[in-house]
Order: sequence, then C-alpha cells, then structure tokens
Amino acid sequence: FKEQNPTQSRNLTPEEQTQKVKKNAEEQTKAEDLLKQAQADGADFAALAKANTDNAALKDASGDTGFIKGDAQYKDLLDMLSAVPAGTVFDQVIEEPSYYTVAKVEEVKDVGEQVHAQHLLVSYQGASQSTSSRTKDEAKALIEDYKKQVTPKNFDQFVRDHSDEPGAKTGGGDLGFFSKGDMVPAFEDVVFPQETGTISDVVETPFGYHLIYKIGTRPDKDLRLRLIQVKKTVDADIVPPQDPWKSTDLTGKQLSSARVEFDQNSGATQVSLQFDKEGSDLFAELTKKNLNKPIAIFLDGQIISQPVVQSEILGGRAVITGNFSIDEAKTLARRLQAGALPIPIDLIAQQTVGPTLGADSLHRSLVAGLIGFILVAIYMLILYRLPGLAAILALWLYAALSAAFFKLIPVTLTLSGVAGFILSIGIAVDANVLVFERLKEELREGKTLTNGLEDAFRRAWPSIRDGHVTILISSAVLFWFSSSLIKGFALTLGLGTILSLFTAIISTRSLLRWFARTRSAKIGWLYLKPKSSKTE
Repeated sequence: FKEQNPTQSRNLTPEEQTQKVKKNAEEQTKAEDLLKQAQADGADFAALAKANTDNAALKDASGDTGFIKGDAQYKDLLDMLSAVPAGTVFDQVIEEPSYYTVAKVEEVKDVGEQVHAQHLLVSYQGASQSTSSRTKDEAKALIEDYKKQVTPKNFDQFVRDHSDEPGAKTGGGDLGFFSKGDMVPAFEDVVFPQETGTISDVVETPFGYHLIYKIGTRPDKDLRLRLIQVKKTVDADIVPPQDPWKSTDLTGKQLSSARVEFDQNSGATQVSLQFDKEGSDLFAELTKKNLNKPIAIFLDGQIISQPVVQSEILGGRAVITGNFSIDEAKTLARRLQAGALPIPIDLIAQQTVGPTLGADSLHRSLVAGLIGFILVAIYMLILYRLPGLAAILALWLYAALSAAFFKLIPVTLTLSGVAGFILSIGIAVDANVLVFERLKEELREGKTLTNGLEDAFRRAWPSIRDGHVTILISSAVLFWFSSSLIKGFALTLGLGTILSLFTAIISTRSLLRWFARTRSAKIGWLYLKPKSSKTE
C-alpha cells in the first residue's frame, strides 16, 4: 500500500543547466549533419535511419512509422508535414520534446476532409465538465438569445466575452482543423455538412449548448513517414524524476482477507478488505492522512487498484467500490489475497530454452521412433516369417494413414505426441502377435492354412477388442482431464489405437488371405506350420 509522494524533483542547478544546453547543441548539430546526408543525391534514407536513429521502436523498421493518422505521438508531425510532397525530405530539423527529428514523407493519401471552426459554449449544471450553476432551461434560453446577436464578423469577440469554454477568453473558441472522429458525434453531424462562413443553429452535446462558426475546410491527409530521431538531453536524464508513490508501513502481511461482496442498497459489486490489529491501526492512520486522495495497491511492482479515500476508516474493514463486473472484482480479490501471502520470491536459477533445442529433441524422437519401427520389423520377420512380413506391410499402411490423419485434423506433433504415436505402433504389433500365436495353435490341431487363418482371427478378436477399448478409455480420460502436454500424448495414442485396429485386423487379414492363395502357401515353414499340417 503506497501513498502519493509529495516530494517533487529538484530543479537543475546552473551548472547542470549549462551541461544540458551543451549536450543539446551537440545533438542538434548531429541531426543537422544527418539532414545534409539525407538530402544528398542518391542518399539511402532507410539505411541512415537504421544506423542513426535513437528511437528503439523505429530502428528495426529503418525509421518507418507506417501511416500515422490517429497516432497521438505523431499529431504535430502530421500537421507540420501535411503539405510536403511524397518522396521529399523535410528541409529542417524538427525539434520535439524528446528528439531532434529528420523526416522524410514516404507516402501521402487523402482520407477525407478537415474542418476549421470556432464555437461558443453555454453549459449548465450536470453537463460534462461543467462548473455552471444555471439550469438546462436557462442555458437553452441564453444561447437562443446569443444566436440572435452573433454574426460572422463579431463571433470571435462574442465568444471571448460570453463562452463558458475554459480558455475561450484567450483562444476565442478556435478549434483549429479537425477530422471526423475528433469531436463528439452531435457536433460533427452539424459542422461537416455546414456551409463555410455560416453560423449553425443551437447544437446540444454532453458539454452543453453550442453555436458553431465554420471558418473553412481542407483535404484531410494521412502520411507514412521515415524518421531519424536524435535523442535530446532532458531534465530527467540529469536529475531522475521522483517516484510518484511513497511506500508506507502497511503491506499485504497485515491483510487478513479480501473477498467479493455486494452493496446492500445498490447491489453494486465491491471488494471487501479486512486487516489484522496492526493493519487496522496503520490503515486508520493512512486514511486519515489521505482524505480525498488516492492510495495505490501494488502487486509485484504493478498497480492493481487505486481507490480514493472518502473518509477515515477505523476498525480495519474497508471496501473498494467502482464499476466492477463480478469477474473483475473476483480477479482483484484474488490478487489482493496473493499479495497477502507472506512468502518472499527469490530468483535462484534462470534458464533460457531456445527453439533449436525443441527442434533437436523432436528430431531425435522421430529418429528413435524409426529405429524402433525397424527393430520391430526385424523381430516380426524372424519370429513369424511371412505373416510377420504381412504385419510389417500393414504397419507401413498404419504409418501412412496416421500421417494423413495428423495432417487433416490437424495434430501438432509435440514430444509427448510422438511418444503416443510410437506406443500405438507397439499396440498394432501386439494385435498381430495375438493372431499369429493363435494361428500356430490352429495349425498344430491339423487345420488347413485357410481355415486356420479364419479361426485365428475369429478367436483372437475378443482379446484384441477388449485391449483396444481399454486403451481408448484411458486415452479419453487423459485427454479430457489432463494438461495440454498430456493431451497431445492422449490424442495421438487414441487415434493410433483406432487406426492400428483397422490395419491389424482388416489389412493383415486381407494380405494373409491373398498369400494363402499363392504358391507360397505350399512352403509350410513360411506360415509357422508343423510338418504334419495340411496346406489347402
């Protein structure tokens, strides 16, 4: 909890002021030298800007601002350079609050029309930013009377004598040139179609009643600039500014609780604070010192709330009111509770992981998967011979279908996703192992190869089905109830399990049926046949 810091930054000493002037002279000279280089024939302004601009936000873009209309930081440049043709380097160094600027107009485009107008304002009690005590009806009657008296010739002086606008006595209500979107809609709806040189009827806006004198128009332009900005030395570079907030003895340590409540009269959402005994005393003293002033609540160096003290608060209980939504109030309460935890955070280790490490890990995982695939293929060939070859071909089909589905869904292959895919390969092989072991048993009973194949697949199916369903249930639970890292594993495992069921049962079965109709069926050892079994 912090209060406003009344201490102001000190003024520069004469020696420091001299130092500032000297540095600014050097910086301005540097900017003027850059202007001469930019104006030379064949000069590459973009390269000059990239090499010399002190504005870090523009350096990577070689000084390119993009189109600047609507960007408050470039408003003065837009006004100053609107008449400069595209492709032209402005012939002067522009002095801005923080920079000496060399500017080139890269592009100019028309975006409509600007209007130059003066206005007279009569406000009333309750109007936006009004300090008037007159009623709305009184204000309407007064401006109707003014309407009868003003002319284009006396408008300027009349505004200086009668307008309620702050600064009207010196500025005459002159708004300068403005574009659509700069004024409130009710004002713009009248002034843009209004004839130049005329005074409008009475116009009502949230600020009160207006009479508008339209002086003129000009094309409204947007510019794309390229800037070389040489930083100026300012007071803050020599004397650092004071922190606007001053620490107090009240911290989150003394905050007992923070919760969302609702005002009993209005029903408005508010956040209730309760301090312990020590905090109650500190908070009472703090609110007494800062009546009608804000107190800032910080968390991790950032302001999370800035309520204004409306009265001295005793007893250690306070509420923060405002136009909170329920979600906003809950968020504020959670942050306050987090700040109340008396747990210091110390940096004990820091590590940066670059994208090359992740890419390398993914590559290694894919290589490991390929090696595993090859080892499984060799194992199946040695142990099961021709049926093993059919299983390998089915596995290649499985890999192709998996890649196609991963692309269509799409699935991002993270390390955990690769692990799920590799595991599903093993599941696909497991189904084939169950069938082939069952085939051995059928052939030992003296069945023909064709009948043995059909019975092997039929009798192995319940075990294969139950095993795959169990894995699918586990994958679904992992996907719906775990973190994003585990979801990738569950998705690829579940999808791979479904595809492996197809390739192990349909593809392998079709291949073996085809093999059984070829001459290879007569070579018994290729099909794991005992010497006494039949081949038909």
